[in-house]
Amino acid sequence: MSNSFGKAMILTLVGVGLVIVIVVASGKDAATGGYLIGFYSAPFIFSGIIVGIWAKRSKKLWSWLAYFWRFALGAVALLVVATVGEAGKKVSAVVTDPEKSHLVVNGTDVRHSDFGFAITLPAATFHLDDKLQEQANQFFEQRGSHSNYIWVLQDSLRTGVVMVMVSKAVLNGREALRAVARGMERGVGKAGMRTLEDTVIWSSQAHEFRFAVALPNGTYLKARCLPGTAFVVCVQTVTTNANTLDSVREGMRLES
Repeated sequence: MSNSFGKAMILTLVGVGLVIVIVVASGKDAATGGYLIGFYSAPFIFSGIIVGIWAKRSKKLWSWLAYFWRFALGAVALLVVATVGEAGKKVSAVVTDPEKSHLVVNGTDVRHSDFGFAITLPAATFHLDDKLQEQANQFFEQRGSHSNYIWVLQDSLRTGVVMVMVSKAVLNGREALRAVARGMERGVGKAGMRTLEDTVIWSSQAHEFRFAVALPNGTYLKARCLPGTAFVVCVQTVTTNANTLDSVREGMRLES
């Protein structure tokens, strides 16, 4: 007689089932829930396969206890390795001081050499506003988030404000874009605002997030976000006229 590979698979199914139940009960949205289920299920799946092969190759018969402690030890070890790796990625997703200082405004041209984005302003009357910029970044600092940074450009004629936000992402591509979208929606809030647009576009023609709301005070906040390599860049405009500064958002481009 030989040990059963199926017993290891039963333990795997129990472990994955517990992960699914816990994540679903937490009330996470579909995208976040799917990611968490995949992340925490992987150690159970790999541990089950390893234990199953180990059992089949063993010359001694195993009890259920022998299966269980090997399975549990393997799952915990793999989870620790995965968690350490994930923590390392999160630590590296920080907007550095040099990156914060590399935004260049030259007349109507705004560029950033590190992130490779370019924006054209409608007039040379826009300039970086250090006070507004500090206030905008306090939102992230108070929450201990160092993966986001905002540059704020104020028009001296008071026609509007342009905010350029970079969000370094642990995830890539579509999921990174969705994560930024969720954060922006939560940041604006819902009280009294009228949503004009809230769309993630992911097709062969375009990868972007568009967001626009009318606030109770008559102000319009609009945003357009594009995913880069391990980051997302967004241009947000705040105006009292619905269509002012549309050209700034539409003209944003990633050059690398």
